[in-house]
Amino acid sequence: RMPSKTQRQSAPAVAEAASVPEQDAGSSLRAVADAVTARDTAGAVTAYQGLASSAMSGLAPEHHLFVGRAAASGGNFELAAKAFEKAADVGPDSPVAPQALVLLARLCDERMRNPERAQSVYRYIIHRYPDTDASRFAERRLPPEA
Repeated sequence: RMPSKTQRQSAPAVAEAASVPEQDAGSSLRAVADAVTARDTAGAVTAYQGLASSAMSGLAPEHHLFVGRAAASGGNFELAAKAFEKAADVGPDSPVAPQALVLLARLCDERMRNPERAQSVYRYIIHRYPDTDASRFAERRLPPEA
């Protein structure tokens, strides 16, 4: 199968990124945290994109949530979805988690045109966070049971 035009255009960028030595995880985490503290949405998104997946668990759920919102506002829905998921993963008992999952489900449904994934996330919210504003919202967004 032929790579898409987007894949062909991004191949040099991927090769270039692979040749750059991986940044120190601590400084990368600090860069994201500093950008979030400064409310620098572009800086936070850029720094977050440079993080290794293994380093992402070192960020507070609130930082993932901030980056997710910033990425979604900028039209980078894949990054936003990743950040919202990470917010819930790193702090499942944090008040940020159900909020991040609602944003993930809405992003999937309204922007990424993936209603099946959205419904799956809504069902998870109802199961994992019962009797919360997030679960009540999720219940309203699911289609009625047949």
